[in-house]
Amino acid sequence: MDCTVNDIARAAGVSRSTVLRALSGKPDISPKTRARIKALAAQMRYRPNYIARSLTQGKTNLVGVIAKPSIYYASHSVIEAVERGLRDGGYSTLLFISGNESGTDESVVEQLMKNRVDGVIAVPGAMTPPASYHQLVEAGVKLVTLAGLIDDLAAPQITGDNYKAGRLGAAHLIELGHRRIAYLGIPQISNVGRERARGVRDAFTEAHVPIDERLFTEIEFSETGAERCAAELLASGERPTALLVRHDVAARGAMRAIYAAGLSIPEDISIVGNGDVVGSDMFRVPLTTVRFPARQMAGFCVQTLLDMLRGEVIEPETTIFDVELVVRSSTAPPRTA
Repeated sequence: MDCTVNDIARAAGVSRSTVLRALSGKPDISPKTRARIKALAAQMRYRPNYIARSLTQGKTNLVGVIAKPSIYYASHSVIEAVERGLRDGGYSTLLFISGNESGTDESVVEQLMKNRVDGVIAVPGAMTPPASYHQLVEAGVKLVTLAGLIDDLAAPQITGDNYKAGRLGAAHLIELGHRRIAYLGIPQISNVGRERARGVRDAFTEAHVPIDERLFTEIEFSETGAERCAAELLASGERPTALLVRHDVAARGAMRAIYAAGLSIPEDISIVGNGDVVGSDMFRVPLTTVRFPARQMAGFCVQTLLDMLRGEVIEPETTIFDVELVVRSSTAPPRTA
């Protein structure tokens, strides 16, 4: 039978309220009594009843974390950093992987409400429909987003500099001498997609490099989608000398298409990814990419939510972290340079 607060009170010869004050860290109890009660609780293997505690305190110490399947696949280390930070802050995590099917986001929000979470961290990705997240804010749930931006959301949002990410990758290829650069980008119906494409285009414009719209395309977040798109570009009459791809995971698919066409990287085609995911430096040819400070972003996101849960007033502002270009072996001057 599980040990209860009443069992500890009888063993210690004190009242039930004294045990509760000792175990909850209340200051109005002597250090000696607190230590004795905690020792008894450990000896008797006491486990708190979190359900009962949530009813009396009006909080569950649960935080919901929502991520898209593609985000979890590409950035599971970020999710792990979020979970660890929340655990250190005294909260347990309910992780929901929200698919792209219609109604999935609404179903996840409903589950979060049913579980009476104290707060939510959303890792929405580039293509998340915003309605569900607006619904969370309107319901009074403390929400912070990470690594994605949702337009007009009245909540703190943490992201990397997507404009600079697009610009750095394009400028690097231009500086190497490339002029026929294909951009396999994020759909511009999202804020992230628009900012990334704006950075790429500004790099072209400032270098006085003409933009060939036929080489600017939008792709889904998948290796197969990038592989298919790259294969079509390589089979065209005038193939590009470089590819700038929306994410390292997608870049891996594009690299397969290059190899399948009998071409080499970077001798025939240079390629730049984005994200610097784990393992991108161990591809068949180590990938040049743009690094986002993912763990720092995750830590800042968790701290922001913990501050909100402590009652601090946090303005619904967007915090943008700097990014940096990581040059590896997948980029070089074109043969014609």
